[in-house]
Amino acid sequence: MPGEIKVTFVDMKDQKKDIWTVTGKKVWEILTETGLDVSGSCGGSGTCGKCKVQIMGGANAVGEEEKGLLLPDEIKAGVRLACYCTIMEPLEIKLGYTALEWNAKTLINDFADDEETGGMPVTVKKIFVPGYNEEVPKPIYDRIQEALPSLELEISPHNIKELVNGDRSGRPVLELNALIFNGRSVKRIHRENPAAFGIAFDLGSTTLLAALVDLKEGAAAAVVSHTNMQRIYGEDLIARVNYCMTNPEGLEKLHRIMINNLNTMIDELLLKAAIEPSDVYSITVAGNPIMTHTMLNLTIKGFGAVPFAGVFSSHMVVSAASIGMQLGAETPIYILPSIGGFVGADITAGLLMLKDIEREKFIMIDIGTNGEIVVGNRGELWAASAAAGPAFEGGGLSCGMRALEGALDHVELGEDESLVFHWLGRQGVKGICGSGALDLLAALYKGNYIDGNGIFTAKAFERLNMKERPESCLLINDTENKSTISFSQEDIRQLQLAKSAIRTGVDILLRQAGLKLGDIEALYLAGSFGSYLNPLRAKTIGMIPDIDNKKIINLGNAAGLGGIKALLHETQRKKAEYMAKSVRHVELALQPEFHDMFIKNINFE
Repeated sequence: MPGEIKVTFVDMKDQKKDIWTVTGKKVWEILTETGLDVSGSCGGSGTCGKCKVQIMGGANAVGEEEKGLLLPDEIKAGVRLACYCTIMEPLEIKLGYTALEWNAKTLINDFADDEETGGMPVTVKKIFVPGYNEEVPKPIYDRIQEALPSLELEISPHNIKELVNGDRSGRPVLELNALIFNGRSVKRIHRENPAAFGIAFDLGSTTLLAALVDLKEGAAAAVVSHTNMQRIYGEDLIARVNYCMTNPEGLEKLHRIMINNLNTMIDELLLKAAIEPSDVYSITVAGNPIMTHTMLNLTIKGFGAVPFAGVFSSHMVVSAASIGMQLGAETPIYILPSIGGFVGADITAGLLMLKDIEREKFIMIDIGTNGEIVVGNRGELWAASAAAGPAFEGGGLSCGMRALEGALDHVELGEDESLVFHWLGRQGVKGICGSGALDLLAALYKGNYIDGNGIFTAKAFERLNMKERPESCLLINDTENKSTISFSQEDIRQLQLAKSAIRTGVDILLRQAGLKLGDIEALYLAGSFGSYLNPLRAKTIGMIPDIDNKKIINLGNAAGLGGIKALLHETQRKKAEYMAKSVRHVELALQPEFHDMFIKNINFE
């Protein structure tokens, strides 16, 4: 093929991956087509300056626009922006993460099923079936049905063929094992004790998680987590909606990316547990509405303007094969119901983790790109979504990044009011992830480096290297690793807007529920970011209410855990359906007090 050249990707552990492409393509295109992660938040439009890769080989020259987004030392070291860099000759591309092994592994720790009724959904019953009698022949299917008179046989033709092969004349009896679901139906008959698994998916806008669950034991057998590759078309949900509305093939692309992500995760789970696709009998899916709609390849145009509404919000059941999942053709996918607008099935699943929902006065906050809030007043529920944007996950910040190796994840205020930094891994610091940004904001405010309006103070100019860049403080200048970490006035503003969105949602829902802060008995934090943030720092900047720390409870990955509950128990699915219908969904932007409260909550005072 004329112009075909080799491109070699090298990750942080020197793992290599070769692909063949043609001259004239952007590195950004190659990364996205290959399924490798692309840092950045502008979808390849060339404005954020974060899709940095190190190039060795033939590429186009660095243009003026690209120079404006890179430091001189970075250009000297061969660092390029993937969206500007055009492949001209064979080259090697160094990535700043361990992309080739998908190192983002978020575990659901020690899941303990506490359902008090019904037991596990799958049981195994040993049955004895008369062997084949040539004098009085009777089909093996009929003999099995007679051995299980009170149950409905739903075994596959393939399973019947397996049984026929073992049903030889002269064998007086067949000793078999019946896989029984919910005490009603038989899905498989086997000579050995058959395996039975399900998969619970949590579809986040940034991270996808899948838990393989043993349906006989009620325990997670394997867990994998991948970056949601839809992020190459926008860090936040609105950006993806806009992409679909302005690109005729946008929805189909997001759908294919999602299904490819999920199939890769399925392959990993099956490999880890050493099982076959036929051993997976059911799937549950929790996620925000954009994720569930794109998974099903359903239009998301209804989320483009207020009032936000999709094609469906109630629960839905489809077959895995119908959407391209590489499992059994009839494997059912149960999608948990959404609440309304951008408050999706992930929040419904999270509510399944609350034990005292009928008696408690509580706040539940899932903090992420799209923050969701639920306020409960002894069984009555109100919910809203708050467009926090990507700042809490490192997006939109000048030195922001996800929580990978080299990410500054914690900041302390030292005894002399100096800033003390901690970052992930043993190499040099490369950027600031969400938890680090929140810590930093709290430390700057507590140390009087910024005032109540978020403006740098005279103290910051004296102690934080702001003389050369009056709008930005220099936090770290690592000459050895050629890394400079700064924090700008615009970064502060982005975090202020994000924290105000969350807090305003809380305040409005408390009013709707007729509750005051003193009434609240528990504040639950959920989601990947909620699991890592420091509640004290969140209170310092006013993102969450000033509630006694003893009342703040970290739910971890509530959506994933709730999805497992729904996978294991029909009663939990019915509970989810009831709750989703009974929650009162509130569109924050339509509330008359929203604007004034949002402006007030931007500041720290």
